[in-house]
Amino acid sequence: MNVSALWKKFIAESPLDENERQAWLQRDPDAMSREIAELRRKLDAAENAQLSETEKMQKALDGALAEREEIEKKYRALERRNKIDRIARDAGCADADYLDFLAGKRAVDLDDEAAVAAMIGDLTKSHPSAFFSRLQSGGGSGCAETLERDDGECAFPDPVSRIGALMQTIGKVPFKE
Repeated sequence: MNVSALWKKFIAESPLDENERQAWLQRDPDAMSREIAELRRKLDAAENAQLSETEKMQKALDGALAEREEIEKKYRALERRNKIDRIARDAGCADADYLDFLAGKRAVDLDDEAAVAAMIGDLTKSHPSAFFSRLQSGGGSGCAETLERDDGECAFPDPVSRIGALMQTIGKVPFKE
């Protein structure tokens, strides 16, 4: 049985006999997809042939408007993503996707800096692990404010001279033999 006869029976929802059913099931899915696309093109062409010029223009306009809306939707999503990424980077947030989820859940206007700051503040208090740790340089041996002298110098001596002083002290220690 040929393909068009199978399609006609399938579209008419008439029952297939066993041979027709087996022929239908053994078809290649990619070939069927191509045939469906071809049949849709033929259907559109047949419908367009019956339409007046005004109806054709209206159909083309509707298609263009739908495409414009889709592009505009993608643009708004990309613009939101860029704002979320910028906010996450400025706040030191490690997970921009979670920040996006939270902003959507709380309906935060991303252009309102006060609302964004409040959301970041709440997130910092409730989930500090969502942010990169704020490390400062040094191992903690630098001069604290209490150890600085009035002239701004560190109360500790220069590390190189400290090591030299320690080596001299060690050199003066008598050894037992």
